[in-house]
Amino acid sequence: MRKNILFFFIVISFTINAQDWTWVRGNSTGSVVANYGTMGVSAPTNDPGGRHGAACWTDAAGNLWQFGGEGYASSSTMGWLNDLWKYDPITNEWTWVRGNNIIDQNGKYGSLGVSSPTNEPGAREFPTWWKDNNGDFWLFGGDGFDGVGNFGRLNDLWKYSIATNEWTWMSGASIANLNGNYGSLTVFSPANMPGARRGGVAWVDASNNFWVFGGIGFPAAGGDGHLNDLWKYDPVLTQWAWMKGSNLIAQNGTYGPKGVALPSNCPGGREFSAVWKDPAGAVWIFGGGGYAAAGGPGHLNDLWRYNSVSNNWIYQSGTNLVNQFGSNGTMGVPSSTNIPGGRYSPVSVFDNWGNLWMFGGIGYAGVPGIGRLNEAWRYTPSTDEWTWMKGFNGINQNGTYGTMGVSAPVNTPGGRYYNIGWKDLNGDMWVFGSFGYPATGPINNLNDLWKFKVTCAPYDVTDAFGTNICTGDSSVLSVATVSSSIVTWYNSPTSTVVLGTGNSFTTTALTTGNYTFYAEGTPCSMRVPITVSVSPCTNVNQFGVGIPIAIGTELVVYPNPNSGSFIIRSNLNEADLVLYNTLGQEVYRKEISEGKNSLEVDVTKGIYYYFISKDKVKVQSGKMVVE
Repeated sequence: MRKNILFFFIVISFTINAQDWTWVRGNSTGSVVANYGTMGVSAPTNDPGGRHGAACWTDAAGNLWQFGGEGYASSSTMGWLNDLWKYDPITNEWTWVRGNNIIDQNGKYGSLGVSSPTNEPGAREFPTWWKDNNGDFWLFGGDGFDGVGNFGRLNDLWKYSIATNEWTWMSGASIANLNGNYGSLTVFSPANMPGARRGGVAWVDASNNFWVFGGIGFPAAGGDGHLNDLWKYDPVLTQWAWMKGSNLIAQNGTYGPKGVALPSNCPGGREFSAVWKDPAGAVWIFGGGGYAAAGGPGHLNDLWRYNSVSNNWIYQSGTNLVNQFGSNGTMGVPSSTNIPGGRYSPVSVFDNWGNLWMFGGIGYAGVPGIGRLNEAWRYTPSTDEWTWMKGFNGINQNGTYGTMGVSAPVNTPGGRYYNIGWKDLNGDMWVFGSFGYPATGPINNLNDLWKFKVTCAPYDVTDAFGTNICTGDSSVLSVATVSSSIVTWYNSPTSTVVLGTGNSFTTTALTTGNYTFYAEGTPCSMRVPITVSVSPCTNVNQFGVGIPIAIGTELVVYPNPNSGSFIIRSNLNEADLVLYNTLGQEVYRKEISEGKNSLEVDVTKGIYYYFISKDKVKVQSGKMVVE
């Protein structure tokens, strides 16, 4: 007589760290010269040269774009660049779209407001950039070459149209190192113009207005320095308005109480902050190089939120000091005491689940010393908590590249700054190039392209229970989800063959051995393994009673989940129901009869297992959730 094995494989919480890096393409060494190929033609051999300080955008199709920076064009001589590239994640190929394949080129401005195939921004690094609500790319300022060959700080504003493949000079000057014309606060004017600058941050509001904050550059008068002015550009009026902040340089911040919006609040002058815009339209900036509440400049770790409707800043998190070490806590564990160290020039993206992500930069980790960083951090606005997700809690680490195209837990880009980053259509973070550490050797200009798998938090698939069955049987596997996403089932961590969809999945009849199936909650794309062990069933169950499976019985348990009240319909009389908790302890026992049995158990909320038998013969067992 065949005997059934009954074991409980219990997973109370899932702590799999699925945030892995993949080295997608490019080189693991530095100082790499570009391979341009033919303009407008993608090819597997095309690659931008090593560079830092470029601009970047994503288009509606999910392609990644970048412009300029300082680094290598078609020769081994380093300089400033004005080449425009497109990367297609599906084909894994770069296309040189336009611009020059030589360094240090002047700008070709043409006529203000007039698109032309001969227009070209001059070679530059550290511009400010954004994409408008129509899908066009915009570029403002930076350090580079103006229209007459002078190198300096710029305040020219450019628009690039994908449809026409043309640049348009929209605003600003064609010469470098100009002071700003501020006008009156919040008042648009054709005479207004931000001063030339580098390293500011920018975003687009719901009305398609453009905002630019800070950087190092020229104020209303005098020499350049750290700025904390906030500007708004109306593309319909083609005019600027000075909205907030000072028209002077080197201003300390006014912090106010944390979490309180005050008209007097304002971050200090700074450059190279991280910036995000959340789905509600609020803008967040973190850190940068500049001024805190008092004293001189340094590396900042303050988090600010700006509301464009009220025109107020809110000091949200972090310290109002410079050069602070980080408090990393435990990797993967959020905490109110966690905080990244002071830094500037990290990559930042806002994921599809409402979290802010930040990678790299130069500054302070959780140990003494200042250097290039490769930490990945996540901030959750709803809980006001930071989580150290990946990377080294230290400085100046070389990269661990692994195998190109293959993700692995040990893969990590080297410490770096002045890199660029994108969020793709799946919500994952991409990072390209930088001034940073390759696989071995000293710091250098890099052209490596990385992808970081951003999963939702908390993890979407939960309650994943393995099971034991007898040879020749099938198994019903089930999971729960945090969100309302649809679960997809696979037979490997990387397979694209879908076995089924939904919160439960029934396997085929299985032969003796161990099988692992994977449940993936969309759009989280984190696969959770569930193991099925199949044996000839010659052993006893964990309760010490050999019980064969009864055949020809009909039994239904519903609703499930329930509040402790449930119904069992059965064609058996004098059957036994036993309910166990997740520790295997009996918490309820009841005899059930043929027909409808209305039952109520007095237990705490949680996961339980029911076991129904008739004359010591197993009829049915399963999981029950009490909510």
